[in-house]
Amino acid sequence: MTVLDLPDGFLIRFHRGEEVFSGLVAFAKRSGITAAWVNALGAMSSAELGYWDAEDQQYVRLPVEEEVEVAALVGNIARFEGEPIPHLHATLTRRDFSALGGHLFKGVAGATVEVYVRNYPGTGLIRARDAAIGLNLWSLPREFHPEG
Repeated sequence: MTVLDLPDGFLIRFHRGEEVFSGLVAFAKRSGITAAWVNALGAMSSAELGYWDAEDQQYVRLPVEEEVEVAALVGNIARFEGEPIPHLHATLTRRDFSALGGHLFKGVAGATVEVYVRNYPGTGLIRARDAAIGLNLWSLPREFHPEG
């Protein structure tokens, strides 16, 4: 991958054959990222998507073993048990223009994947296990009640 440092974050280009999810984990770890927003587009040669089954409290996974366009990839990077964890959702389109979407577990760059990481230095965005939901969700410090 190649990187351009920006005043508010980073531009990252994943080259053909590079794994995007694990690459973002390694980059966040080495760069000390504790909170960030992620947007990307490009192409992948393979991917693994997931759909959260709330009743069974587990992901149903779908391997995608074909060249696809990354029409949109959005998510964030937070910390869970001290380690950076990207939470990414992707919309992938096939040659016939049909779309697949879901939680991105893995994605191997095709022609390229171009990523913008908006860094929030000094902000500790933490994930904690929500037993009722079964996921590691944001643990935010302040309650807000719209009714007052």
